Amino acid sequence: MKDLKNHIETIVQHIEKTLRQPNADHLNLITQKEALLDILFLIALYEKYHLTRKDIDEIISLPPTATNSSEYRIVDDNDVDNRTYWRELLIEEQTLRLQAKDIVIKRK
Repeated sequence: MKDLKNHIETIVQHIEKTLRQPNADHLNLITQKEALLDILFLIALYEKYHLTRKDIDEIISLPPTATNSSEYRIVDDNDVDNRTYWRELLIEEQTLRLQAKDIVIKRK
């Protein structure tokens, strides 16, 4: 993967160099550069979270909430149906609040 990242980074550097030329097709080059930067971002996600197409069961885009100010929350149900015992998920000591159109990735 490192070779692929280096290759993409080299192409981005070449595009940046070409963009300095007055007769360059700036719009096309900027579009290409942005696409390559997006690919580098996705590779970073792949590396950080070990995500491959074989690992993902489903990607869910959350639907609209009941009101514009509503939020989705993730809870640990403590293996009981009684909501009194449910605890809201804390990430780095803060609750995780999700909005419509946020995505959730379900692993296999």
